[in-house]
Amino acid sequence: MSFKTYKLSKDKLLHIESKTDSINEILQNIENHIIEEYLKEQETNFGVNKIGDRIRKNKKLIEIFKNDSNTFFVKMTENKRSFMKVFIESVINCQNERIDFIVLAKNFGIYSKIVDPSFITIDNIKHTLIKFFKNFTFRNQVDIYFHELIKFDGYRISSQAKYSKITKI
Repeated sequence: MSFKTYKLSKDKLLHIESKTDSINEILQNIENHIIEEYLKEQETNFGVNKIGDRIRKNKKLIEIFKNDSNTFFVKMTENKRSFMKVFIESVINCQNERIDFIVLAKNFGIYSKIVDPSFITIDNIKHTLIKFFKNFTFRNQVDIYFHELIKFDGYRISSQAKYSKITKI
């Protein structure tokens, strides 16, 4: 999986290199389960029009986002308006030393049809956090990371009309 990692530092997001093998492994698992759902959906359809329900119901993905004592992963696939609600609730509820938010890159989100077109992007997040930090002081007691998923490694997503299709390269 190709992704960029950003760390929240005081009042801005800084692009960093992800060096944590355990986080990379979790992101790889997320990719594998999404691809698996994509391929299942394509077995009986021309392509994928919407795949969010399949992904939401995937038991292995539910387990990843369950947030046990070792990890606190949050998928940010909601629309732009709900970002601050999910962000603040996650910070309040986190009992770990770090929170990892999963965000889709704009082009990837649009072409993959994983989410509806109103999903939040990393640019939306940066803009929202700038406005937030102009008005509030944030006592950051956990490390906060955003992982922007850019593409699936070894697969290509093509788009035709209102459908997308995943193929192995």
